[in-house]
Amino acid sequence: MSSRKKPLDFKKYSYHKLALPEDSLGDNMAAGSVDAAESPGEIAEDPLDSSELPTRADMKRWFADLKHELAANTADLRASIEDIKGDLAENGRRLFEVETRAEANSEEVKVNRENITIIQSEVERLLEKVEDLENRSCRNNLRFRGVPELVDYADCGAVVKQICAMLLTAGEPDQPSHEAVEVHLVRAHRVLGPRINNLPKDIIACFQDYVLKEKIAGIARRQNKWQWQGHEIMIFIDLSPVTIKKRRDFKPVTELLRREEIHYRWLFPFGLSFSVKGAAHRVKTPTEASQVLQAVGFGALAELPAASKPPMRKDDPPRWQRVNRGDKRLRRHPDQGPQG
Repeated sequence: MSSRKKPLDFKKYSYHKLALPEDSLGDNMAAGSVDAAESPGEIAEDPLDSSELPTRADMKRWFADLKHELAANTADLRASIEDIKGDLAENGRRLFEVETRAEANSEEVKVNRENITIIQSEVERLLEKVEDLENRSCRNNLRFRGVPELVDYADCGAVVKQICAMLLTAGEPDQPSHEAVEVHLVRAHRVLGPRINNLPKDIIACFQDYVLKEKIAGIARRQNKWQWQGHEIMIFIDLSPVTIKKRRDFKPVTELLRREEIHYRWLFPFGLSFSVKGAAHRVKTPTEASQVLQAVGFGALAELPAASKPPMRKDDPPRWQRVNRGDKRLRRHPDQGPQG
């Protein structure tokens, strides 16, 4: 292939190169007019040298070079367009794959949410069963509170038997003496863990006879505190911590029922049963009890425990957000709680 020739410079053929200065234009025109007037038959010669004009061969060569250069640029442009088309096709394929996966993930998320709802209900049911089993394992137990932790009261079994004999004698005046009352225990011990508010630890006693345990519990309910050897003793049924917390949450409800002289009864698995205006009601949450009491004409309970926050839904704000644009560090959304 022949080397590219340097294109001709046509600027030297421009009329501007041949133009006269402006200050001499008037004089030349005047002189030209005088010469024309003096020799009207003479024609002024063209000052442009014809030897300096491009020939036809030069023009053909120049256009051939221009055509070759345009063809090369067109080929490069077409190659670039083909590359762009390939990139667009690849991006379109990837976008289709992403949309397909996103749609599949959306369906999986929907199914997973349904499964999570089912699992949550199953977990709640299992927790209720575990709570009920724990309470059933403690059904023969009573909790004695207020017994000092002294050397004289180190034998928890003997202490419990003396207190129970005192209660049975108070409940049945026909009993001759404390020694005549027989109380059979499986075991008796102090609760584990440190002291609370520097108070003596409770004594938990497991009775061999469930009927006797219920009898003692019924006598203990007659008054809140009992005097034994100069100490105030309180007796409670032994329950699981979960059940105790649930009963504390029902405190506004039970206070209203006692104030209105409405009898109620705790249920196992956990629940509360009461009758109002001849209709029996069984509730499991303070909110449900409040709704029932409002429906029968009682006012709303203002001191109900706050409900736990529901799980994050689809329209909730994200738990994490970018700190700065382009930064990979994340921080927690201000509306969300601490990380679980």
